[in-house]
Amino acid sequence: DSITIGSGMAGLTVASIMAQEGKKVLLLEQHDVIGGNTHTFKEKGFDFETGLHYIGGRIGKKTSNLRKHFDCITKNGVEWEKMDDIYDLVVIRDGENREQYPMYSDVKILKKTLISSFVDEEKAIHEYFKMIKKVRIGITVLFLLKCIPYQRIQKIIHKLVQPFLSIFDETTEQVLSKLTKNKKLIGILTYLYGDYVEVPSRSSFGMQALLSDHYMGGGYFPLV
Repeated sequence: DSITIGSGMAGLTVASIMAQEGKKVLLLEQHDVIGGNTHTFKEKGFDFETGLHYIGGRIGKKTSNLRKHFDCITKNGVEWEKMDDIYDLVVIRDGENREQYPMYSDVKILKKTLISSFVDEEKAIHEYFKMIKKVRIGITVLFLLKCIPYQRIQKIIHKLVQPFLSIFDETTEQVLSKLTKNKKLIGILTYLYGDYVEVPSRSSFGMQALLSDHYMGGGYFPLV
């Protein structure tokens, strides 16, 4: 009934859902291992990931939309192991000096730790987390708009959420430069930019905010 080209997460998702609905699906992949950036390989007795390494904290809650999506796609075939409370460690080196900044899964502890390290930047830190929440609300409403069939209502709601979405037009560097001039703090707040492969001077702050929000609650590792 259907041919899916490519066995990355997108291809596997489509193929899985269609197969569960009773369709016959032919999945094509040129590599000898399916999975795209989710597949693993062994080297000297150790398992390595090719790309995807852990998923944000909300997947630990079975009631979250993210968890429901994964459970649906995999037919409850994947369990999730919670990582340590410090799920990442940002290391900044300046010559012989080496500073470490732990990323805590508990947002309150994370804020408190950042403020203790950057006492003069308390206002900027609080504002940064407020902006992340603002982007989350805006993008959630935007997705809901796609479910509304009436264009007139869509336009009205879109105007209401526009203030939440305008920040997508600014780069991460532009937004954070308005909050603080402390480059070390900016570096710590944006350390995840490698995940979406774009430097802060060119990335949309919306992308930065969504990814940061994704990991609030820590990280989980998939177990099969």
